[in-house]
Amino acid sequence: MRQLQLVLVALSAGMIAGSAVWAQTDAERQMRRACAAYDLHATTILEEDGLKVTGSVVADAVEALVRARSACMAGRYPEGVAIYDTIALVPVRTTNVSGSR
Repeated sequence: MRQLQLVLVALSAGMIAGSAVWAQTDAERQMRRACAAYDLHATTILEEDGLKVTGSVVADAVEALVRARSACMAGRYPEGVAIYDTIALVPVRTTNVSGSR
């Protein structure tokens, strides 16, 4: 879990550093803010639920997070938000073979 937190902190620092190019229009500013809000939400989900899912699910989510951040940093805000929308961690559920609860 500590390694995941370090990776997420490093990725967040990269997004902040890459956002030095400020959008000029209100629409661009709103989309940049949407990207930041989605990023915070996705990072929180990964930190809180990352241990409840398989490693491949976390890896896919981190890969999507990086792609979304890259799109947002390049000014492709709708694409970035769409990618953030795909990030969801579904907990691994165990089935009860006996049928009792």
